[in-house]
Amino acid sequence: MEENLKHSTAFEYYYSLGDGLRVDEKVGLVAGENGVSKKTIYQWKKLFKWDERKRSRDTKNAQKLAKKTDTLVVDLKSKYLIVIKATILEYMKAIKSGNIKYSVKDLETLAKLELLLMEGEAPASDSVVNITIQKDDQCCNDK
Repeated sequence: MEENLKHSTAFEYYYSLGDGLRVDEKVGLVAGENGVSKKTIYQWKKLFKWDERKRSRDTKNAQKLAKKTDTLVVDLKSKYLIVIKATILEYMKAIKSGNIKYSVKDLETLAKLELLLMEGEAPASDSVVNITIQKDDQCCNDK
């Protein structure tokens, strides 16, 4: 038997039911939707290799999701790096103009964060970045 539109549509419905139901429940729903017996759906399932197709599609979907996640992470790192570089530049300008008291620790923290992001490593959960900026005798803490 050659697969036709009715078989393909039945598979798509079967696949859309996800993994939350038992196979027998899914087969019953597909049978009811298509006006055929559960036995017929089990035959189509075997003949048209629905389990293989489901695994293959699940793998492809997982790969697409991983790629989207990777892209999102790279984009976020790029944005963070832009902010860090801009902050370092502003910090250096402020030091030169005398508007900020020089703190090696703050600059070191920014530099380490920049390097961690460039290397692709995430900072350890116990690595908290605290930057203190003092300007015009006022102090602000960003925690």
